[in-house]
Amino acid sequence: MTSHPSTISARGIELITRTGHDDCSLAVYLCPSKRVTIGYGHVLLPKFDCHLFPNTDAARLARLIAACRGAGRITHEASVVLRINADQARQLLIGDARQAALFLSSVTPVPLNQNQFDALCSLIFNIGQGNYATSTLRKNCMRAITPVPLPSSSAGLWAQWTASGNACPA
Repeated sequence: MTSHPSTISARGIELITRTGHDDCSLAVYLCPSKRVTIGYGHVLLPKFDCHLFPNTDAARLARLIAACRGAGRITHEASVVLRINADQARQLLIGDARQAALFLSSVTPVPLNQNQFDALCSLIFNIGQGNYATSTLRKNCMRAITPVPLPSSSAGLWAQWTASGNACPA
């Protein structure tokens, strides 16, 4: 097993807040891929996120999410009920970033310094785990020899990612 950081740093968290497509929104919104989202791009999941909203259980949250997706917009009820505070947004961000770090560690077992690890966590946070797993960038990382710098062919790939889960060409 190759060594690299296993957690995203405070600088990595800040990188996500500065470079993401999402500013912090304390009210629910639809992201470009039409998923019901809040905070710094946290996709709401009824079973895991109902505790964030007073008087809302998993069934109610699922109903609100389905209504928003069906309407293609945030419904009035969802806009009233689905709100968080800045501390909750920060905690969701930290949890999502930790999940990205765990995923990165499991699918990219190559040596990375903290800055590289943080940058890849930020990328995963923004494009999603599935898109990263099949990306040319990940393939290039896996071909790299210790310690990474990434192959020069990867440098231009960063700019090719677009919103809404579109991966760069292989």
